[in-house]
Amino acid sequence: MDGALDFATTTRYAPAVRTPKATRDKAEAMRQAQDFESVFIAETMKAMFEGIAVDPLNGDGNANQSWREMLVDEYAKSIEKAGGFGLAEPIAHQLLQIQEANNG
Repeated sequence: MDGALDFATTTRYAPAVRTPKATRDKAEAMRQAQDFESVFIAETMKAMFEGIAVDPLNGDGNANQSWREMLVDEYAKSIEKAGGFGLAEPIAHQLLQIQEANNG
């Protein structure tokens, strides 16, 4: 696949994220931005593990790969809760600005 993102594969394994609703509530916008940042971190981290073989003691079937993807998702959530990459706050700010522009 020459390095291109495969949308079907990416969305199949991505953590479930709610569709953002219009909100003027800063806390809700921040929560949605944090969810987005967590998904972004997970996708970034998954690239780090692509070339690393699975542990032969655990087997090299699909279960081990699925476990690794879930582990990376949990790492991403932990990183985001610890401050993440610093993306959530600017994203939340942009969400609120876009909604204000669209609503009047």
